[in-house]
Amino acid sequence: METVKKPLEHIKEGPKTLSTAHKLFNKNYLLLWQGQLVSRMGSQVYSIVIALWIKHISESGSLSGYSGSLVGSFFMLTALPFILLSAFGGAVADRFSRKKIIVLSDVFNGLLVVTLGIIMYTVSYQTDWMIVAVFIVAMASSTITSFFGPAISASVPDLVPPKQLAAANSMGQLSQKISVFFGQGLGIPLRNLLGLPVLIILNGVTYLISAFSESFITIPQVFPEKVKGLKEYFNAFKSDLGEGWQFIKKSPGLKRLLTISVFTSFFTMPVIVLLMYYVSDHLHAREAWYGILLAIYGLGALIGYTIAGIYKPKGRKRTKVLVFFMLMESTGYILLPQAHNAIQAAVLFLVGGAFNGFVMVNIMTILQLTTPSNIRGRVFGTLTTISGSIAPLGMGFGGVLYDITGKNITLIYSVSGAIMIFLVLLITISRDFRRFVAFDLEETEPTGFTFKIRTLKEEEIKKDQKQLYLEYQLQKPRSEI
Repeated sequence: METVKKPLEHIKEGPKTLSTAHKLFNKNYLLLWQGQLVSRMGSQVYSIVIALWIKHISESGSLSGYSGSLVGSFFMLTALPFILLSAFGGAVADRFSRKKIIVLSDVFNGLLVVTLGIIMYTVSYQTDWMIVAVFIVAMASSTITSFFGPAISASVPDLVPPKQLAAANSMGQLSQKISVFFGQGLGIPLRNLLGLPVLIILNGVTYLISAFSESFITIPQVFPEKVKGLKEYFNAFKSDLGEGWQFIKKSPGLKRLLTISVFTSFFTMPVIVLLMYYVSDHLHAREAWYGILLAIYGLGALIGYTIAGIYKPKGRKRTKVLVFFMLMESTGYILLPQAHNAIQAAVLFLVGGAFNGFVMVNIMTILQLTTPSNIRGRVFGTLTTISGSIAPLGMGFGGVLYDITGKNITLIYSVSGAIMIFLVLLITISRDFRRFVAFDLEETEPTGFTFKIRTLKEEEIKKDQKQLYLEYQLQKPRSEI
């Protein structure tokens, strides 16, 4: 009798991973990791200086009464293309070369940002035109990233040994938070030293350096059957998107996780968007503290990633630990307005970052381990689109709230934190959610997944083996036959 073990019986499952790597720090993964580190460093420097530039521009002249709304609108429009197109980007990542998507995305982002820097250098006196250019480049870059993100998420599990996937995710998050720590901390000093246009051009160059590094990577991938004609491509992508959603829909625990992600992302956004105002209006601290607090949060996340790589609770214990950490992170938002100086706020950011880092590594690892390689791109893209579907509204809403509540940071932060605590407690009641978070490849307890067992006769097994051998021979180059 043949036993076929499937995490979800409605999906024609491919292998969980195509990786043949025997160690975490292999050539392909290291090239990807260091390339991302360079581009992320430039992006973090850019993000802080451009956000502060918009704040300064909006606080002057006729826009002074709408500063929060303009900043919130910028963040909202920046995030919107990424959220709306990630599901489509995931389908593209499964149907086309993930390596080409990754490399070309960095090339296009680099050229876009370099162009913006040149524009700001040549027409620095035309504020209105510069604002328009910044918004356009932000939306275009977000569109490109909607293809880049799913391709990266789908590729990493196929570049490292399966048992090292959690460590690879920790390393990926480490890259991001190192870039946050140094990029956010150095953003303002570098702007003062080099000037905004030159700094933006250098950010564009980091994308191009990253693309060069990624061009030497080999990413294993199984492609679906090719289609011909625009109509067939449309139908194929429609089918791919449907499969991503069907995979999610058939997993009750994943659906519960997705639900909490949607709503918590909405209430997290006002806290993030209004951080620069929290520094200036509530803490009455220097502008540099905006970057310092973000850098400290990144340092806290590094601590969380390190803990996740060392401390690996399993089953129900993991569920309890993750829920506790999510509650503590949400409580931190309520405590932020109680901080009376930048040092107290820095401590809260450090601790909150550690909680967030630990949770993110564990959740990402669970998602990657429970999703087959051949549909991972579309599933991750669909997850990104749905989980972040109302996040841009939260960004815009946070900016508007800041203006209409008379800059009441305490009220906005406290209400956001209290609602997130309620949402975490609410989702914890779900047995499906607890089972999904407790998933482990080596566990024997029920996880919420279904399995299908069927039989095969001996002659059928031999037939399948013969077919696999013939396919293997056909893939060989002529010189090896």
